[in-house]
Amino acid sequence: MFKIPPIIQVLLSFALMGCAHTPMQGEKVQETKEPEWFRTPPQESDSRYHHEVGVSTADSEEGALKDARKSAAVKVMNYWFKQKVSEDYSRIRKDAERHIMDAIATQGEGQVAGGRQVKNVVSRIRIYKGNNQVQYQYKAYVLMRYTMSLLSDAITKFKELKEAKTVLAIQCRSNPEGACGSFIESAAKKAAEKAGLHIVHTQSSTSLAPNGELCSGARSHNAIYLLRLELHGEIFRVQKEAGLQWAKTQGQASLVQTRMCGVIQQWSPETTSRPFKFGAPIKHSSPVETVQSSMLKALDGDSQDDGFVKTVSQWQLGN
Repeated sequence: MFKIPPIIQVLLSFALMGCAHTPMQGEKVQETKEPEWFRTPPQESDSRYHHEVGVSTADSEEGALKDARKSAAVKVMNYWFKQKVSEDYSRIRKDAERHIMDAIATQGEGQVAGGRQVKNVVSRIRIYKGNNQVQYQYKAYVLMRYTMSLLSDAITKFKELKEAKTVLAIQCRSNPEGACGSFIESAAKKAAEKAGLHIVHTQSSTSLAPNGELCSGARSHNAIYLLRLELHGEIFRVQKEAGLQWAKTQGQASLVQTRMCGVIQQWSPETTSRPFKFGAPIKHSSPVETVQSSMLKALDGDSQDDGFVKTVSQWQLGN
């Protein structure tokens, strides 16, 4: 039996090592392939439902999934709006799409406007940076299933509220006094508009009149809806030695139909702010500023608290 001489074996091993692939700087290697269902999405057997796929790449797994869900939502809304060719819907298309995109960005698994995430795959991507440095990105694939009647209801509700005139009546109280006023009034108006309401008049007071009287005033502005918003912010904890203070805002909002003055929906946003640090070194902010910051979080929300805007938006979108 023929044997390869030892020196030839050594030379062959070096040759084979030389054939191994060495990643180049900037080269990207995806660890898993795209799923089969992404290449060939399910065919619809029931017109009540519509499947769409989405894909996106981001620096975090969560970011990639959110953007992939947005990608799928854009496709399904394109499909839906093609069925609604009337001018009435074309006027609100961009606003409705942005509204749903914002909701998806803040909600797990994209369960808004009749949508539900059916499947997902996240693949890690290695990016070779040279000097044995490797950076990672994430590519997400999602399969979304939309119930078309729920999507239609959500967009129609958004359209009705967007086009109907609404009067905003704000009752604001604070401890210490001074946190309310034009600053919070302006912020509340922006929050209501961000939530999809068409505000034509705003009024504020430390004590609002009964709904019947407010409805009468709203009708004088030809408003179909009255949004009654009550906010109460206060300092509830202080750490003098650390220069920290906490404020809490409790609130309630009611959407009222002015014709019969009946309440359609109520929400109760509430937030407890985390410590606020101002300046360097750490020093006290004014209590009024801290309460105002808490009120803004009650209106706009943040990564940990929903706030008024998201709460109203979720209701509009069927959640």
